[in-house]
Amino acid sequence: MVPRFLGSCEELLYGYRELRGAVVLLPVGSFEDHFEEPMVLDTLLAFEISCRLARRCGWLVAWPLGYAFSPEHRYSVSLDEDLDALLTAWIAGSLLRLGASRVIVVDGHYGHRVALEHVAKTRGFGYINVWDTLISMGYSSFDKQVGFEKAFAEYLRNENKHVEETLSRLSAVLVSRLGCIAHR
Repeated sequence: MVPRFLGSCEELLYGYRELRGAVVLLPVGSFEDHFEEPMVLDTLLAFEISCRLARRCGWLVAWPLGYAFSPEHRYSVSLDEDLDALLTAWIAGSLLRLGASRVIVVDGHYGHRVALEHVAKTRGFGYINVWDTLISMGYSSFDKQVGFEKAFAEYLRNENKHVEETLSRLSAVLVSRLGCIAHR
């Protein structure tokens, strides 16, 4: 089943010329077990938030990077931590070389946060972690985080007013932190 928002993210559908001078969001997630939920859940969360931010700010969205450093999950495709950071930096750098004015990594996976935040700072691109923001919004306990993941997975299949409200609040918080620094 294709998540309904995948087809409605027009900010992903652009040509080479539109990339020049644009702010580009790079969604990053993982491929790991989430109990009975989709293994791509972190990636889909990063992609959903990226599409919402891009829509609000006039930015573009790059295709998501869906593999990560994830040794804490028994069932995962886990990259080496250095390779994970290098791959993210390489993609961000490639987007800049293609003409993007700025790249912001939107990370939906918590396990590689420190490595990606460090590489973003040293390589000069932006970085936000969706889970850091969710934690600041009250999802601080493991039970609340798992509850949000289950609700988000259900949201991907069907409408869920509570999750929609949470995603809207989350997007608003991130827009206020990032500011809509450029429009295409």
